[in-house]
Parts: sequence; structure tokens; C-alpha cells
Amino acid sequence: MHRSTPIILAALGLAVAGCGAAEDATTSSPAGASVASSSPAAAATGAPAGERRVAGTIEKSLLVSGDKEALAKVEAGQVWCRWNDGEVELHVRFVNGMAAHVTVQVQPNYRLKGAGLHGDGAGSAEGVGIDAGATREWSKRLGSPSGVNGTPTISECAPEINSVELG
Repeated sequence: MHRSTPIILAALGLAVAGCGAAEDATTSSPAGASVASSSPAAAATGAPAGERRVAGTIEKSLLVSGDKEALAKVEAGQVWCRWNDGEVELHVRFVNGMAAHVTVQVQPNYRLKGAGLHGDGAGSAEGVGIDAGATREWSKRLGSPSGVNGTPTISECAPEINSVELG
């Protein structure tokens, strides 16, 4: 399902990458390097006790932009969201099939039960740099959603790729 509002804002250049002081944790390895995989149960529930991961999907935005070859050669998967110490955390695994560094603009959309869609604001886009031929495990603590009491269930984890640029 596409959410057109953040896409249009991003297309108009209103999205600001890297806003906020949320934590950004990553690991990288050359493409083709083996990455340890966990059991399906661990992937669904998360490693730390009490920090349940919600499996997600990532799609290209309706108006995705950027280098056509890079758009075709950057893969994204292993998407999940979870609450982490009162903040929503998003994780995506990126694989860069290019022989050049790329920057992916991610709109971190997620939906909370009884509290609606979040991460879709004009200043919510996150820039993710991925080295040439590398795999990057990208996790970002997005902060506490504005106006939300407590930590309601994450009912949907659906970030979108707004653009993929060289450099």
C-alpha cells in the first residue's frame, strides 16, 4: 500500500534527511560476505527479551527518484520495527550491487494500533549511505511518536524508499 502524502512531499524536496538526534546503528560487510542468520522465531520476536520485533516490508515510493541503475541494483529486506526503551526502532538490511557508494532516502513509515500512521512527516526521511559492493544492517531509533501515550502495539512496519542517489 502506498502512502502518497510523504511521497509527494519528498518529491517536492521538502523532506529533510537525518533530522533529530535519534540513534543510528549499522554494520557493513562486502556484498557476498556471509551474514549470520537467526531462526525465524528469533527474527519474529527479536533477540532481547520483551522487545518484540514486528516484521515489515519496504517498497519503492510511488514517485521514487534517483539513478535508474542504482535503483535496480540496491536491494532491501529483513525489515522490522520494535519498541526499544520507549522509542520506535526501524531496521533494514541493504545490499549495494553497485561499484559506487549510494545514498538511500528512507521514509520510516509505521502504524500504531489505535494511534495511526507515524514516520510519514516531511522531516522524517533518513539518509542511509551504503559503500560500493557492501551489505549494511541499518537500524535507527526514530524517537517517541508525538502525542502518543505509552507504547501501543506496532501494527504495521512499512518504510518506503524515496530515492537512491550515487555518492
